[in-house]
Amino acid sequence: MTASEKLAQNASQICMYAEKVYLLVNDATGFSLPTKTPAIEMIVNGKNIGLSAAFNIGMKRAFEQGFTEAILFDQDSFLEHEIFTLLLSEYKAARAKSRVMCAGPSLCVYGKNLPTPKWTLKKNPVAFEHMDSVKNVITSGMIVNIADALSIGSFDENYPVHFCD
Repeated sequence: MTASEKLAQNASQICMYAEKVYLLVNDATGFSLPTKTPAIEMIVNGKNIGLSAAFNIGMKRAFEQGFTEAILFDQDSFLEHEIFTLLLSEYKAARAKSRVMCAGPSLCVYGKNLPTPKWTLKKNPVAFEHMDSVKNVITSGMIVNIADALSIGSFDENYPVHFCD
C-alpha cells in the first residue's frame, strides 16, 4: 500500500467518528484522494510547513466553521472508533469538572504500555479512572479545545515536527 493510499484509508476511517476532516497536505506532488467526500476538506500548502503550522491552520479553519473541538493526527495514524469514543467521553467528563484543554491517548511503545507515573504532575492530579495529568501528550490522537488552544497561541511553529507535542 502506498503512502497516499494509507493516508486515504486513515482519512476515511476517521470520517466514521468525525463530522469533518481537514487534510493538510504539505507536499501536493501527485497527491489526490481516491474518492472525494464532502466530509474531507483538503488544504494544500504546496510545501512542507511542518506539523505545528499545519495543526494551527486546521484548527483555525475548524474554528471558523463553528467547531469547538478537534482531534489531531499525523499522516499515518488514527484511533479505532471504540478508543475514540472512550477518549472523547473521558475528555468531556474532565471538561465538565474543570478547564481541561486537551486529552490524548497514553503512549504505547513496542506493544507494551509505557507507565505514565514518571510524567504525572504532583500538583492537582486528575482523578479520572482512565486519565492522568501529564506534562505532555503526543499530538496524534489528541482531542483539543480549539478556542483554548488558539487563545494561548496554538502550536509553536518554531518546532515544526519534534517537540510540537
